[in-house]
Amino acid sequence: DLLASGQNDNDPLSASGGVEERIAATETRIRRTVEDIVGRIVGTENLRVQVTADLDLNRVTETSNIIDPDSQTVLSSTTVEDNSNSRDPALTRGVTIANALPEADIVDAAGADATTSAASRIEETTNYEMTRTVRNAVREIGGVNRLSVAVALNMPTAPGADGALVAAPRSDEEMQRIEALVRSAIGYNAARGDQVEVVEMAFQQPESASAAAAPAQNARPQFSNEMLMRGAEIGSLALIALALVVFVLRPLMAGAPASSPAPSAATALDAAPAQTALPSPAAGQLDAKIDLAQVEGQVKASSLKKVAEVVKSHTDESSFILKSWIREAS
Repeated sequence: DLLASGQNDNDPLSASGGVEERIAATETRIRRTVEDIVGRIVGTENLRVQVTADLDLNRVTETSNIIDPDSQTVLSSTTVEDNSNSRDPALTRGVTIANALPEADIVDAAGADATTSAASRIEETTNYEMTRTVRNAVREIGGVNRLSVAVALNMPTAPGADGALVAAPRSDEEMQRIEALVRSAIGYNAARGDQVEVVEMAFQQPESASAAAAPAQNARPQFSNEMLMRGAEIGSLALIALALVVFVLRPLMAGAPASSPAPSAATALDAAPAQTALPSPAAGQLDAKIDLAQVEGQVKASSLKKVAEVVKSHTDESSFILKSWIREAS
C-alpha cells in the first residue's frame, strides 16, 4: 500500500496536507483577524492587508533532565568505627648466650620494658537524593518562526475652502493606536523578529466611483432602447388622439344639426314603405367604422385617413410634439 499511494504516513508534511496549504491557511487566518478589527474603524473598503508567515516545518522532540541542587534529601547514612591496640617488647639488651636461653624470655615478659600503641578510625557515609524533573516535549510542525504584516489605509478626504475634496491625513497618535491594534491581533513577538508596517496613502478610485462623485448638473439621463421605444409608442398614440379631437371631432360636433322632435307613430308607419322601397347603397360607398378606445363612439375610416394626412402635412410640428412627450415620459 505504501508503494501504491506514493505517500509516507509517518511523514508529518504528508499528513498535514502539504507545506503550501499550511502556510496559506495561517496567512489567511491572520489577515482576516486584522481586517475584522481594523476594518470596523476605517471601513473594510479603506483597508488592505498582506501577511507573510515563516513557519517551522520540522517536528522536534526534546527531553530534559533538570536537577535542583538546593533540594537535598538524605537517602541513607552509614557509620563505621574501628579501634585497635598493639604492644611490642623492649629490645634494649645485648645479644648474649644467656639471653638465648628459654628462661630468658620468661624473665623479659615479666619485668622487662615493652612498647604499647592504640589506633581508632571512624568512617561515616551519607547518601543524598536531589529533586529531579524529567520533561519530554514534542514540537509539531507549523510553529511560527516570523511574521511580517503590511497594512495600507486609505487616506480620508474633507471639503476644502473651495468646496473640492482634499486629503486629510490621520494624526500620528491615531496611526500609532491602529498599529498597536494590529500588533495585538497578530500576537506580535519582537524576540522572533516580527515586523508590522502601517502606512496611509490615497487609494485609486474606480471609474464607477468617480462617475458617481461627478456633479449632478453634469450628469445626463441614460435611456435604454426599451424606454425610448415605449416613449415613442405612447407619443404616437397621444398624437393621433389629439389630431382626432382637433381635426375630426370638433368639426363634426360644430356641423351637427339641431335635434328635431320625434315623429309620430302614424308618420313613421307611412314612411316605412318608402324606406323599404329605397335602393340600398353600394357597399363601396359605406365607409368601414373603427372602434377607437381613445374616443367614445365610432369614427369612420376616412376620418382616420384625414388625421394621417394632417400629420404628414405638419411634419415639424408633429415631431416637436412627439419629442416633448418623450422627454416628459422619461
